Amino acid sequence: MSLILLLWLFTIPLLANSLQDVPDVRGYLINCGAARPSDEVTIDGLKYISDEGFTSVGNKTTLKNPDLLPILSTLRYFPDPTARKHCYVFSVSKGEKYMLRTTYYYGGFDGGKVPPVFDQIVDGTKWSVVNTTEDYANGLSSFYEIVVVAMGKTLSVCLARNEKTVSSPFISALELEYFEDSMYNTTDFSKYALGTVARTSFGSEDDMIGNFYTNLNVTTSGVTVYATQWPLSGQTEIVLTPADGVPVGPMINAGEIFQLVPLGGRTLTRDVMVMEELARNLNDPPSDWRGGDPCLPKENSWTGVTCITKGKFARVVTVNLTSVGLSGSLPSCIANLTGLTHLWLGGNNLSGTIPEMSSLKALQTLYAI
Repeated sequence: MSLILLLWLFTIPLLANSLQDVPDVRGYLINCGAARPSDEVTIDGLKYISDEGFTSVGNKTTLKNPDLLPILSTLRYFPDPTARKHCYVFSVSKGEKYMLRTTYYYGGFDGGKVPPVFDQIVDGTKWSVVNTTEDYANGLSSFYEIVVVAMGKTLSVCLARNEKTVSSPFISALELEYFEDSMYNTTDFSKYALGTVARTSFGSEDDMIGNFYTNLNVTTSGVTVYATQWPLSGQTEIVLTPADGVPVGPMINAGEIFQLVPLGGRTLTRDVMVMEELARNLNDPPSDWRGGDPCLPKENSWTGVTCITKGKFARVVTVNLTSVGLSGSLPSCIANLTGLTHLWLGGNNLSGTIPEMSSLKALQTLYAI
């Protein structure tokens, strides 16, 4: 496991400043499962809005505990066991950096006593396993964070069942915050994301401890120091040693540990655009056709979609939605799905004509009756 340790000395205005003078459209604070689209809640001056419009799947519910924070009192859960993933989709600026935070509080919404365990996915990358069991047993909510660079004009956040999932995945709140490029700029975000492992402010009895040796000349404007790809394990020690002749001792405000999360790749943009248009042209397609990467992660591709990876990108090679009760039509842009070898849509109630497909040189079988 590759980790990055950041130590913040004196006052670091960087994070606060990174969110100033940035249009609201470049950040979202989402109260998942809010009863009405117009519902808004304000916590510490931050306004959370309903998740309506960011997802079209799942069910909403309100927990009965009156002592919860507003963003923990509602949640959205996803009961469909056939869906390979359940996604939120956000408009973002391509190439910009964002921190994504997901928050979970179970509250026994499904009548159980133990929260379900499931995966969370950002675009085509399986980010982490969500296991809130210990926190919930201690009366706490759980949160997860990851820093990513948007590879396109949208960013998807998805939940998915795994072999340990015994009930419906759920989510309480979701936050997407824009970061300036100077934040965490030592990471190659074309290959990795940064998953938060730990964060603390120093000075209390519960300090996080890591391992760092340095000699720094800092000012009141603050400085951030870091080390990359440390194989940290167990308890280690931070040592801050003043340089010779320095009249005062070292000072430190905070520290963070991140895990490097290798990106899982992405589907060729042209293929994504065709698949999204196909989904819009079909009535009642599988619920996992409503967001997320159509190919990746491989085990969480859209239902009926098979892909292969060629070079940097995944390509759609098979679409099989035979006899699933579809209606609608095929869009003309299906001709841009140039890696397609099999298109099976028979046994449904499609209308209209079959588009021109002479550009699909790899197409071997077509079943659309």
